Amino acid sequence: MDWWVNFNCRLVETDGVAGRVHAGFLDSIESLDLGAFLELRKTRTSHVVGHSLGGALALLLCAKFGIDSAVTTFGSPRVGDAAFSAGTVLRADSYVIEGDLFTQLAPKWLGYADNPGNRIVVAKAPHQVARVVWHLPWNYRKYIN
Repeated sequence: MDWWVNFNCRLVETDGVAGRVHAGFLDSIESLDLGAFLELRKTRTSHVVGHSLGGALALLLCAKFGIDSAVTTFGSPRVGDAAFSAGTVLRADSYVIEGDLFTQLAPKWLGYADNPGNRIVVAKAPHQVARVVWHLPWNYRKYIN
């Protein structure tokens, strides 16, 4: 399932956001029953956190539904094009390990741009072979406050 979501990477327009976003990520967000979450956020402060695909979904969820909450991602792939990144106002921190293969997807040559918010490079993968291994959550865990 996750791989189909990832590979469905054409850029599409949607209500509520500037620019175009990853079609697979959008389909995932739109398939969720968000009623309880959207109701709860009216009375409570929220902080949305995700790793990898979860980080991409966290960014898109908050952007699409105008959720005013802090967003923290670890190793998130790119979510949208330059218009999305420039036109999306989020309190977002995206932690990346330089060389983590998944933070370089979807590629810029397909029209994608870096995610909105602060991009924080926390380490550098020591060599090319480790690019996939460095994506694993425990490599990011030590950067959580």
